[in-house]
Amino acid sequence: MGAQLSKINLKLIELTTTDDLTLSSDTIVSSYGKEDINLFLPIKFTTDTKTSLILSDDDCRIFNYENKLIKQIRNHLSLLTNTTEQIAINDEIDHILMKDIYELITNQYQRAMKDIQHIFNTKEELQRTIKEKLDIDKNIDEFISTVPYATTRVEEEKKIEVTTTTSKQQQVDVGFQKFLGFSLQMLTSVLLILIRSAEKNDPSIINQMLTLANQFCEQIPIERLSSSILSPTTHNLLWKPLQPLTNYINELYLSEDQHVSNQSKVDSSATSTDEITTVFDDHLERTLNSQGQYAHLGSTGKFYCGSTLDGPQCSCCNGICGPTNGCNCSACMLLDVQKRVLSRGWLVNSDGASARCSQVMPTTFYCGRQVMPDDGTSDGYCGPTNGPQCTACQRLNEQQNDRYGAIWTVRDDSSATSTDETTTVFDDRLERTLNSQGQYARLGSTGKFYCDGTLDGPQCSCCNGICGPTNGCNCSACMLLDVQKRALPRGWLVNSDGASARCSQVMPTTFYCSRKVMPDDGTSDGYCGSTNRSQCEACQRLSQQRRGRYKHIWIGQ
Repeated sequence: MGAQLSKINLKLIELTTTDDLTLSSDTIVSSYGKEDINLFLPIKFTTDTKTSLILSDDDCRIFNYENKLIKQIRNHLSLLTNTTEQIAINDEIDHILMKDIYELITNQYQRAMKDIQHIFNTKEELQRTIKEKLDIDKNIDEFISTVPYATTRVEEEKKIEVTTTTSKQQQVDVGFQKFLGFSLQMLTSVLLILIRSAEKNDPSIINQMLTLANQFCEQIPIERLSSSILSPTTHNLLWKPLQPLTNYINELYLSEDQHVSNQSKVDSSATSTDEITTVFDDHLERTLNSQGQYAHLGSTGKFYCGSTLDGPQCSCCNGICGPTNGCNCSACMLLDVQKRVLSRGWLVNSDGASARCSQVMPTTFYCGRQVMPDDGTSDGYCGPTNGPQCTACQRLNEQQNDRYGAIWTVRDDSSATSTDETTTVFDDRLERTLNSQGQYARLGSTGKFYCDGTLDGPQCSCCNGICGPTNGCNCSACMLLDVQKRALPRGWLVNSDGASARCSQVMPTTFYCSRKVMPDDGTSDGYCGSTNRSQCEACQRLSQQRRGRYKHIWIGQ
């Protein structure tokens, strides 16, 4: 509208600055036909020749020449206010106002009315949806209440008569929830009995039972059972039948039974890519934690579910479990311990490094990595027996008794780890150790073993030809230590970032670590694999070296 008003102002300025017409007293008098000098004379000198008395209501005299002068003034004013140019500009202003401004205002008004009507329609639809949702939750909560509600036959007949399509759908949903609850309870009970029976009669098939249990849990319609869709009471009821099975599976994962541990450890000096022997497990896949939340690996190699952190609030995080780095909740920490097949007394710090206390310092966590500053106060390593801790292990110490107390301290059901020296396994996963070439190797900043010797196999472009000693690629003997110390299944290696990686059944010669480290450029979902798609740089290097430096480990020769 501002543009149209500016256009009008410009027209006015143009007309006032033109020289075509100049309104003056001469112009006005000439247009009338003759001059009348009596207009400027006193009235008393003209009364003798131009008088004609006209009586008014108040008996005042008015001279004839005054009537004539009044008419003349009116004509002059009419000429001043009705010039051709002024009429033209008034017409153009009217045209602009009616054509441009009026149409613009009309269109804006119509659009505004449509927007207002859309808002009212959306509000009504939202109110209707909320009302239906509240009615559904109310009916479901009434169904699962401890006191059953019984209706008489007459009441049921009346209810059928007045029911609507919405209420019928609500009854169907209630019936589905009832059937789902009973089905879960029956299936989990049968599966739990089978697993316990297998453990007693044939412990060698426990891993197969665990695989079936994982497959069963993956098929559960978690989206339909999430707390954001169902009411809290219904959510708790439907998850309750799964709790015994979840607890028992956690016990099996952390069990020290010799048969189970033997199945999970690397029993030879090499791995294989044969699909018959290669273990394509869910160490890297999205999986359910013990709280029924989906968890995925972050950039640190730890599991995160994106939910609220349990336990006391820590100063290093924003109160959220991940979703990329930082601290994780206790349920995801339990996944870290289980998936890495860690011994009792072990946790995973916020850098993604496995850590444990030592016999010398039984309540102080160390990860054994070479990440300490070179300030003369330590040898550069976090522990692993005593001495200073890295920042990530310091945080782990602060949280061990609160957030992770149920995992770290011993419990009656033996489903957690322990700090008791008789049960805690103080192995040499973090200690300096000899590799297969007789060279002493130690953990670098990446959590990989390095011996500081010469790299074997073809020369790679990413390294200086030396195994470590802090980061980068390692020799085949130290890679074998990585695989053995982490108890990785067949077909697994550890990339230069220190992340465990394996090929998939879809891409059997391409390594993926499944961490959320890919750039946000629209070409991927941010994760390295874990089945196909893009690789991170560390896994790309690993794929290039699998046939050269690590051939005997990966192929099994």
